[in-house]
Amino acid sequence: MPNALPKIAFTKLTSPPPLGSIQFYKGYFPSLLPGEHHINLTQNLQNYPGDDTPSYTAPQQTFEVKAPQFRIDPNIISSIYPPKASQGKYEQVLPFVVLHDAALPWERSLVPGDPPPQDGGTTTPWMALLLLAEDEVIMPEGASSPITATTVTELLTADPHNLVFKPQLSTSGLSQDELNASCQTICIPGELFASVLPSVADLTYLAHCCCSHTADADGSLHSTVLANRLPVTPPGKSQRYFAHLVSLEGFADYLGPSATTAIPTQPHSQQLMQVQLISLYNWSFTCLAEENISFKQLLTGLIASEQTTGTGSLTLPTPTAGTPDSVTNRLAEGYAPLTFMAGDGEQSFAWYRGPLCAMPAPTLPAVGQQQLAILQAPRADALMIYLQQQGIFDLSYAAAWNIGRNLALTDADFAQKLNQLQRTTHSKVSLLAQRLSTPHLAGLSYQEMLHPQAMQRQFTRAMANGLGATMSAALRHRGPAASAATTQTATVHPKDVLNMPQAMTAIGNDVSESLTTVALWLAKLIRLTPVPFSHLVPDARMLPAESIRFFYLDPNWIDALTAGALSIGIQCAADRSIQSSLLPTLMAEVQQQLLALRTRVYPNAAPSSGKICGLLIRSQLVSAWPNLVITASQNSLPVNLIRNECLAPNVRLCLFEDIPDTVNLAEPYHGLQFGIEDSGIAARNLTTTGSIGALIPGQDVTPSYRSVTQGQLGGVLDVASIVTALATATQVTPTSQFNAGDFALQMVKTPEIQPFPSAS
Repeated sequence: MPNALPKIAFTKLTSPPPLGSIQFYKGYFPSLLPGEHHINLTQNLQNYPGDDTPSYTAPQQTFEVKAPQFRIDPNIISSIYPPKASQGKYEQVLPFVVLHDAALPWERSLVPGDPPPQDGGTTTPWMALLLLAEDEVIMPEGASSPITATTVTELLTADPHNLVFKPQLSTSGLSQDELNASCQTICIPGELFASVLPSVADLTYLAHCCCSHTADADGSLHSTVLANRLPVTPPGKSQRYFAHLVSLEGFADYLGPSATTAIPTQPHSQQLMQVQLISLYNWSFTCLAEENISFKQLLTGLIASEQTTGTGSLTLPTPTAGTPDSVTNRLAEGYAPLTFMAGDGEQSFAWYRGPLCAMPAPTLPAVGQQQLAILQAPRADALMIYLQQQGIFDLSYAAAWNIGRNLALTDADFAQKLNQLQRTTHSKVSLLAQRLSTPHLAGLSYQEMLHPQAMQRQFTRAMANGLGATMSAALRHRGPAASAATTQTATVHPKDVLNMPQAMTAIGNDVSESLTTVALWLAKLIRLTPVPFSHLVPDARMLPAESIRFFYLDPNWIDALTAGALSIGIQCAADRSIQSSLLPTLMAEVQQQLLALRTRVYPNAAPSSGKICGLLIRSQLVSAWPNLVITASQNSLPVNLIRNECLAPNVRLCLFEDIPDTVNLAEPYHGLQFGIEDSGIAARNLTTTGSIGALIPGQDVTPSYRSVTQGQLGGVLDVASIVTALATATQVTPTSQFNAGDFALQMVKTPEIQPFPSAS
């Protein structure tokens, strides 16, 4: 069980909990409540000689303790949940408010004038977080909020018409300034007050203290007030809710379904009086209608979908018995048979597989008569693979080449930048060849030769080294004219420059602006951003509804895609030669752009190993949880996501920069939350040292709810019954030892997570 809270100053623990943890306490109880207090000191002498023993009584010291009563400083609010004006699926979440003032919920007495409990007893909070549906509150005419501003005097003056029941507080002890001060109030029907407000016993469990020790929290204590109601929605509809932190001071006898005193009825009516409450802080949010199926049920469906392929790979369903092995093997590798129209108009079929493979793709040999790498394939035909035993073609890489070319042609800006890069590189190659043929520039680096002022710089350098003096001396010498010497200057052809790797690197640096633009477009292409979905998944049966499929990214397909895109910059043999020589520099820049894209999400990302895999999800899970958390690990180390995107309302694509051994799907984490799970309340260990907070298997508690008046929305927790059940599940005996800190720990809502381990 949580430790007893020490008596400390400034609500900051001298020994905070371990880093990365949170500690719950039942409360932070002041020793003195608001009001006037007196200090009396007397001194008596004993064994004084004589009968007349003198005595001394010191003057009485009087002081007053103040505490918020009718309003609080908004800066006291640390955080709220759900967020203000937000929309979300909150039906299983208990709204709460966190206060910077660790003692505020216990700084006043629920019953005015009652002294604080002695001997470590628990003070009942004087405030509660009240959750009201929009149509349950009483709205002032023409207003969009139930809040009404009034003075303290007006609030504490009984309604002469006996229609509104007000806080049972006395004005004695309040100064005139306090009586004239403004406060905010709300009015609710008396029937709603009776069915929704927590009982006095419930209040004890609905406020607690906590201390977080994280990189962002320094170990200060905060108090938290939980609502006793879940924001449920009508079937298939969203519901707006108002959350009000209200003062219950003066209402102790009227709280809960078993209140000792009932709210009075209105004159000549069986209807209860309206109840006016002080609203210390308020906000509103909208709870969206829940889907017909839960997060856990959807995950269970995804797991079951893997059984159709055995490994969850992106393949067509297993063929029937009697299918030739050649066909079965192709299907198992992720191929799909598609209609193929030959150049002569003959219609047949061919095998096609997109970049998402069911197994790692083998390394392919060079292509074409010149034995070029796939990245330099001159045309799509060079990438057609004829399967002689089957008598049909594998058009996967040929199609990839055409896809890349078509995507490049449809992007006018990219086409312009690529052609500009080609032209600029061509001129730089010619310039460098010319200057390499100039003896006066010998000794300069390639980068220096490419400088526009290279000739002027070299001349200036020669002049500084004495060329001017040499020329002047030669002009002063009047000897006979020398015969002209005939020397043959070695020339460098532009083709020779193309075969100089260092020269091409220098040219790449000189055209870096155009090179970077082209490389960024290719980086996005490699991440498959512009590739149509039908080319990724050629047959809908490979990704049926409510399924998850895993795949490897085929680097050969990516190379063919890139080759097709770059082909639009080739108009002649010279263009091909220039692009081929510039390609290593260009692809190195592409890798830098890919790294830059990763570091936007992972600042410490290292260059990729080149092995990429991923997953596709087609499920209601994607649309219902658009911020679904997907993580991966390899040998317990995280694997970075290089793409995580919804391709359609119910389809999500993820790419990992390595091959993980485990992929996890989890509900979005919104910080610390309280509430219930699909299975109820997951009981957590409170008694075993070293494992406080660990889930207790098989001890889920089904929450109990209070009945509500007809026409009202439910969701009001029967806190007393839940506390009894949780104390039993956690083996806390007697039940009276189960406190607000224990209750808070049990109500912590953990995001559901489902691991998908590697099948290999």
